[in-house]
Amino acid sequence: MAILILVRHGHAVSSEKNIYSSDLRVPHPLTERGTAQAERTGAELARLKRMDGLYSSTTLRAKQTAEIIAKAIGGVEVKVDPRLRERNYGDLEDQQVPEDKSWHRQALSHGAESFTTVMGRTMEFTHELPDKDGVYIAVTHITSIRAQLAISLQIGEDGLDGFDPHNCSLVTVDLTKGSVLSLGSFSVPAFLAKQAA
Repeated sequence: MAILILVRHGHAVSSEKNIYSSDLRVPHPLTERGTAQAERTGAELARLKRMDGLYSSTTLRAKQTAEIIAKAIGGVEVKVDPRLRERNYGDLEDQQVPEDKSWHRQALSHGAESFTTVMGRTMEFTHELPDKDGVYIAVTHITSIRAQLAISLQIGEDGLDGFDPHNCSLVTVDLTKGSVLSLGSFSVPAFLAKQAA
């Protein structure tokens, strides 16, 4: 059984400003709050019985989150994968996110990357994981998490309206069965955790 634990990056400057941010030329680091969130999530992920790979998006906020998690787990290598990157927002880059979050219905007219494209690169990433019986962690973004959920649940983007996982929360999917094991949790599923001493 291949398990993928998707972690949304910690709270970042872009979150504080409430702006679209996918451009690597304008890095948005973690805030103090985001660093603390990543440390808590790292301590939780250190409870895993096994971990076969830790991956990160190319954005600074995701890489910083992954590095904090890696340190908590025991210094594992963080593999940066561009397929986990944030959705390209086109003309919406660095613009305020509307309160109603209905932007994705208009995003394509602003040159934003389509959800279908994000799903395609997410599928490509999961299909290329090295061990089909492994447990993997991917530090990524809301759209990539939604893309994996859409694939697992066989629904479209509109079926995920209102699902905005909290910073450093976990979404766990069984890639073999195509099922969702946890949704926006702050704990690893019990069957993946080490037994308490």
